[in-house]
Amino acid sequence: MTNGAVADLAVVTAVTDPEASRSSRVSMFLVDLGSEGVRRIRLSKQVWVPSDLTRLEFQDVLVPEDHLIGLRGRGLQQVLSVFTHSRVAIAALTLARRPALSTWP
Repeated sequence: MTNGAVADLAVVTAVTDPEASRSSRVSMFLVDLGSEGVRRIRLSKQVWVPSDLTRLEFQDVLVPEDHLIGLRGRGLQQVLSVFTHSRVAIAALTLARRPALSTWP
């Protein structure tokens, strides 16, 4: 997770219905990262250094039902929507960090 070491909350997807179809088994939740059972492990990275990258581990974390974001079983669709809407901006960021072709060896 980007900035996971300093964040108070995280948007997390989790399987809520393992018997449902692949497109309907995941839901999205808002999780308090100060909750018991949340472990943060800061990772080292060499790109986009200003923001940290953190592995989040969850063990028996209680997430209240009212922390569900959207509809139960629609988490995959919500994630895909975020990816679709952010793809152009992220691609632009990668191009902005690349040196001009005329300066390449």
